[in-house]
Amino acid sequence: MEENINTQWLESIARELERRKLEHQQGGGQRRKLRKYLRRFLMLVALLFLALATVFFFNFFRLNSDLIEGHIKQGVIPNLTQGRFNLHMGSVSGNLLYGVEIENVLIQNSHFESASTVLTVPKVSLKYSLFDILFGKLILQKVTIDNPALSLRRNEKGRGSWDFSSSEPIVTTGDETRWQKQDRAQSVADRYLADIRINNLSILVPNPDRLISDDFAARIFRLPAKTWQMSGINLSLRKYPAEDFFSHILRVSLPDKADFLRFQVTRLKKNGNFTISFDGLGQSYNLAVDNIGLDGRKVNLYDGRHRERLNLEWVWARRQTSLPDRIRGLNGVLHISQFNDLVKDWLPAEYNIAGSMQAKFACKGQQPLYDAQVKIELASAEVRLPYMPVIENIYLTAESAERVAVINRLEFDTAGIHNRHSGWLNYADEANIGTRIESDLAGDKLAVAATYSRLLPGSHQLTANFSRNSGSADISFVRTIDNKAIRYSNFAFNAGIVREGSVSGMLPLNLLPARLRDQVMTYLTRVDVIGPLQVSTGFAEIDEWKSSLIELDFDGARIISRVNPADYVELHGRAELASGTLTCDALLARIENLEIKTTARATIAEAAPFVKDYEADVALSTAGNGVFEISSERLQASLGLSHRPDFDRLELIGERLASCKLSSSAEENRADLDIKKMLFIRRGKMLWAENLLAAAVTDKFNLAQGEKPDQVKLDASLGFFGIPMQFEAKASLRAKTLETLSFKGGGANFTRLIEAIKTQPEGAAFLKKYPLLLTGNFNFAFLGSGSLEHPLLEGWLRFPALNLNMPQFSAKLPFYVQLKNDADAYLAVIKAGDAALQVKGVTFDLGKTNAEVRVNKLFVSPELTLKGDSQIFGAILKAEGRILPGQQKFDKCKISLSSSKIETLASEIARIGRFAVPFSLSGNFSAQADLDGRFAAPSSRGSVNFSKINLDFPLFEKSGQAVLLARDFAGSATFDKRDDRFFGIEIKSFTGKILDAIVSITGKAHLKNLSGGFKPEIERLDAEMTGLRMVRIYDFLAAGLLPKALVGAVQVKSGDLAGKFSLAGTPDRILATGSASLKDAALGFRALKNDVEKLSADLEFAGRTDSGYSRIGVRNLSGQFGRSLFKVSDGWLEDPTRTGRLSLQGSFDRVFPADLLAMLGGMVVKSLSFPQEGWLAGKLQLSGTIARPELAAEVSSSEMTVKYDAGGQVFTVPFGNSQVKFAYNPTTGTAQVEKSVLGLLGGQ
Repeated sequence: MEENINTQWLESIARELERRKLEHQQGGGQRRKLRKYLRRFLMLVALLFLALATVFFFNFFRLNSDLIEGHIKQGVIPNLTQGRFNLHMGSVSGNLLYGVEIENVLIQNSHFESASTVLTVPKVSLKYSLFDILFGKLILQKVTIDNPALSLRRNEKGRGSWDFSSSEPIVTTGDETRWQKQDRAQSVADRYLADIRINNLSILVPNPDRLISDDFAARIFRLPAKTWQMSGINLSLRKYPAEDFFSHILRVSLPDKADFLRFQVTRLKKNGNFTISFDGLGQSYNLAVDNIGLDGRKVNLYDGRHRERLNLEWVWARRQTSLPDRIRGLNGVLHISQFNDLVKDWLPAEYNIAGSMQAKFACKGQQPLYDAQVKIELASAEVRLPYMPVIENIYLTAESAERVAVINRLEFDTAGIHNRHSGWLNYADEANIGTRIESDLAGDKLAVAATYSRLLPGSHQLTANFSRNSGSADISFVRTIDNKAIRYSNFAFNAGIVREGSVSGMLPLNLLPARLRDQVMTYLTRVDVIGPLQVSTGFAEIDEWKSSLIELDFDGARIISRVNPADYVELHGRAELASGTLTCDALLARIENLEIKTTARATIAEAAPFVKDYEADVALSTAGNGVFEISSERLQASLGLSHRPDFDRLELIGERLASCKLSSSAEENRADLDIKKMLFIRRGKMLWAENLLAAAVTDKFNLAQGEKPDQVKLDASLGFFGIPMQFEAKASLRAKTLETLSFKGGGANFTRLIEAIKTQPEGAAFLKKYPLLLTGNFNFAFLGSGSLEHPLLEGWLRFPALNLNMPQFSAKLPFYVQLKNDADAYLAVIKAGDAALQVKGVTFDLGKTNAEVRVNKLFVSPELTLKGDSQIFGAILKAEGRILPGQQKFDKCKISLSSSKIETLASEIARIGRFAVPFSLSGNFSAQADLDGRFAAPSSRGSVNFSKINLDFPLFEKSGQAVLLARDFAGSATFDKRDDRFFGIEIKSFTGKILDAIVSITGKAHLKNLSGGFKPEIERLDAEMTGLRMVRIYDFLAAGLLPKALVGAVQVKSGDLAGKFSLAGTPDRILATGSASLKDAALGFRALKNDVEKLSADLEFAGRTDSGYSRIGVRNLSGQFGRSLFKVSDGWLEDPTRTGRLSLQGSFDRVFPADLLAMLGGMVVKSLSFPQEGWLAGKLQLSGTIARPELAAEVSSSEMTVKYDAGGQVFTVPFGNSQVKFAYNPTTGTAQVEKSVLGLLGGQ
């Protein structure tokens, strides 16, 4: 089968060959020629293609071989950075065929010390034009940047991270490499950067509020306060080259808005016509510019969506003339229905530009802008921007025709001020343009007239006049343009207030800021400045203003009080600034008859302190009778001060009161005073000086150069409150040495001093109540030299006699103070003579006082070290320590007081105070204290010691008095005071005898919150007493403290008392506790014939009870009367010196009737006997008071026999067990039987 198939296939081939051979023989030559030519053409194309391929591959391998290391790294990158920023790359791979990829690109700003990274790009792809490789050119055709991250910030110096500029020139390594030249050459190719894409751009702004350096712009643009970040931004810049034009299109898309912005520029290659279209931010604008030959370019600006809103056409002339001449044939309309629609997307909410505007322009042919007919209307406009006053309710109607512009209406409100303006501007003659504007500024009228004139080609003059009610101002200058350089010259200024015109009528107060306006208006309600007042100046060049002539003439001007026009300050003279020199010629200020005349000259400098040299002569003098007097109220009214000066009245008597001559070039500068009398009264207190002559002289110095004088000499003499004083000093400030110092004075006439004291309100009241006579004499002298910081001083203050006499009081107070140097300090030694006081004829010697005060750092921060002693009423007082006046504090001060006769100190104090000492005191004591802290509230610590103190202290009650004897007391106590917060005292030990009993006391107490009032509190006060005899207590109380009824009813025979007591609490709640024991006591009662003996008890003391009195608790009380025993298990006794109330519950046992009769009757009843003796037992309750006791008893008896002898007859009665309950009052002798059960004769 297969052989048949092969045979058939071979046969078909043979037949096909035969057929073709036959066709060839029959006439196929022309087709052969065509195929031959075709084969040759294809061979030629193949050869050409081979040649091109050879060239392409040759150039490809040649360019690709050094693409990365040469073209990119040595050409593209250097041309991109230009040495301005740092660019780092990761790996670079690829070739010309498939493109190049650059990974991890990092751009940093070298001007940032930290956070310098500006841009990071994970991958950058570069594509090159393969067509241009054939010609041996490298043309970068496409750049794709994927996922870049851009960081925008400013550093501490305000430089933006995108700002790579440098003030220093960029240092280049040499000539451009061939790769840089090659990279630069490719930019002219049509396909160069024909496609630039940025995919998924991320922008990070860490501090948006700092991003914009201009504060004004930063407040306008809406920038978040916190870190702002946005991702997913895509940008595309495409170049579309065509045969006749080039077109560039920029597209920006955001994640939420794909068509955010489109910007296209198209330029025709043939004639240069171009169009610009902008679509974004909700707007569409187009600008078309056509070349119209020699006439220039035709410009059409229009709104692509609403031409009725914006459609302007004009011709931009080619010839170089002024701007209005280059804009020709302006026609069209500009209509903005609402400004806010244009700015709301980028202005913050708190700012706004609102309103509507319509402008129409019409011009014939190609007339210049000057000849255009313009109509402008602005309505309901508002401008609210930062750092600008809010302007609202703006209305404008203006038109221009035939080169005359007329403002028919311009109104607006700003800062609460309504402004209205109208006027015209005539520019028909370009060489002489004039205008006049009349304004109403919230009622303030202001007119402005100005002219702008052409003097020469390129030279113009501006003159302006501003006029107000009380004056006017004129200004003029020349503006010259020379080879594009603008120069201003021939300045002239003149302004002034007419005679009797006022500053209040000249100043446009309503234009001032509200705060300043209120201050000026408040001042002008008190005073006004009245003319004439004139100021003028002129200078040729603006740089010569410092050497110009400025004249100020205020001859006759007055500062006048509006409240009282008679109070004013009158000004005369003139001042001028010429060639950098300020001159004042007889400048005079006059208040009443006080004149201040100044003649001065100063050379002005360009930099601070703006004065090179100077000279001045100032004189203060009075005219007329030489007396000048002024009150603070009048000075306030004359100068318009807002507050009254802090004095009452000033009076100066003299003619040439003061003068001062200063000069930077003179060898001597001098100031003099010559005041016959000066009274200065402040807050009712007077300073009084007479015949004041003083002079201060220095050598040459220049204040303007910051120099200080070297040699200074001061001389002065005066009578201060009638006391003559003289002062002389000479010093070198550079060497800081005091060459001489002398301060002397003294006197024996205190009359004027007393008169001066009477001028003080406090002194007058004191002298009226206590008239005094002060006599004696004193003198002082202080001399010094040496270093100014620590001069050597020596001097004294002596009061050899100083006597003070008042009704029923006189004092003799001599003392002496000597001052001298002691090492690095000053030592003041104070000694007092025998000083004494006399009160109502009683003389008290105060002893002698000696003290030393050491002063360190006298002229910086004085430190006083005190050491002294004194004798006061027989007591020795010593003190030492530091006092710091600057810090107002004590530092480590120690004070001690001791006396061997405390009774002398107490009696002298009592005599001075004119009171009787209610006790007798004797013994000695000593005290020490440490003092630290502020003067107002110092802290102190110390101790007090007593020894052999005897005290006879009388106690008084209504019933009489008794003397409490305290003997041989000794002990010590310490105290601690902390500021005003705490004062504590602790009794360490205090022992002695009271009523011959030994007493020992310890304890603590304190005061808290001293500043809020004293709040005493006893922390603990313990006392222990032993050996107190009951007889001594009774005698002390019976001497006058116990009621007389009680003294007759009770008598103490014996007994000893000992115990311990504690006291704590505050005055509002005192808690007193304690315990005592009574042993072997015996008491006698008037109602009982026999004594109660063998008394013993345990006593407990409690504080105040519900009755308000202290109470003594009784426990385990037992006693005996006769053969009977009694016990008190519980009870109490209230203060015996007050109420004497008592409550006792007890029992008795084996009370025999015979003993009871004997105790009650005091004798034996012979007719009554007890053959069978029984006894009584029972319970007792004693109440009432000690003086009037009440007895309640329940008694039971045992069996007994009672025998009664009636004389002639004897009765024997047997008694059985009996019981009786009764109450008995010993005072009245009455008894009340409540129950009685009697066992008698075997029955009841």
